[in-house]
Amino acid sequence: MADSTAELIEAAARRLLAEVPALKKLSLTACVELRGRGDVQHFLLSLPAAAVRRIYSPDTHLTVSLRRDDFNALAKKGLQDWHDAYNRGRVGVSGPEPILKLLGRVVARVEARRGVGPS
Repeated sequence: MADSTAELIEAAARRLLAEVPALKKLSLTACVELRGRGDVQHFLLSLPAAAVRRIYSPDTHLTVSLRRDDFNALAKKGLQDWHDAYNRGRVGVSGPEPILKLLGRVVARVEARRGVGPS
């Protein structure tokens, strides 16, 4: 079981990579921003290796921002739960429009294969 935040982020990234194999073809870096109790923690996630370091880097392709308690709830869940949280505004993703559109298409294809429609 993952105890540290970095291990939870790595486990969540590996779970999503397993569910969305097309992401393994992309080389992306993301800043995972966890907000809670007046504190913000930043982690650098490198894909497809799912390597995580506790460091802030402004030179990332994406920023994934959410409250710490939402992350704790989502960390052990799959793509559909993350997508639902995104649709409800609980998870924010920002970055260049072409990358966001590409990720949206990849997720839509996975959900279409599973018979899951947009929520």
